[in-house]
Amino acid sequence: MSRVLTRLTSGRIEAIRKSILDKAVPKSFSVFIAREADLPAIRGLAAQEFADDTNEYETYCDYLYVCHALTFGLKHGKDIACYGIFEFNRRQKKIYMVELVASKKYRGRGLSTWVLQKISEVGKTLGYKTLTSHVSPANKPAIKLYEKAGMSLTRRVKGYHHDGSDALYMRKFISR
Repeated sequence: MSRVLTRLTSGRIEAIRKSILDKAVPKSFSVFIAREADLPAIRGLAAQEFADDTNEYETYCDYLYVCHALTFGLKHGKDIACYGIFEFNRRQKKIYMVELVASKKYRGRGLSTWVLQKISEVGKTLGYKTLTSHVSPANKPAIKLYEKAGMSLTRRVKGYHHDGSDALYMRKFISR
C-alpha cells in the first residue's frame, strides 16, 4: 500500500474495542472486531453484494494484519449482520472506508448507520479529521446512507474502478 497508515497495536485495538463496546448496541446484536476466523463469513457476505468485485481472501488477511485497518461490525447470534473495513491514515488524519456491507437479511434496522456512527466516534477520539470513501454512482442506497451519515460528495473520479467505471468520492468531517 502506498498510503501511510497508523500502526494499530493490540493496545490500540483494545482501546477501540472498548470504545465501541461502551456504546449502545442495537437490540439482539453484538459487536465483533474481526479475527481471521471471521474472514470466510465476511468474504461470503461481500461476494453476495459485490459478485465479481469481491476481494481475494488474501486481501482480507492483508486488511486484518498488514494494512493497519480495523474490520468490525455487528453479529446476530453467529451470523455477521453488518461489517465495515476502515483504514487509518495517520499522516492525512483520515479514515478510509474500504467496505461497508449489511446482509440482506438484516437491512433496514440501522446497522450500517450504527457502524458509521461508531467509526466516526472512534476517529474523533483518536484525532482523525475525516471519514472518506469511494462509491459507485449506481449504488444509490449507499449514497443515501452516506449522506444520511453526514458524508458529502467531494468529486467524481473518472475510471476509478477496475472495470473503468467512475466513482464518487465522499467525505465527512469528524473533527476539525
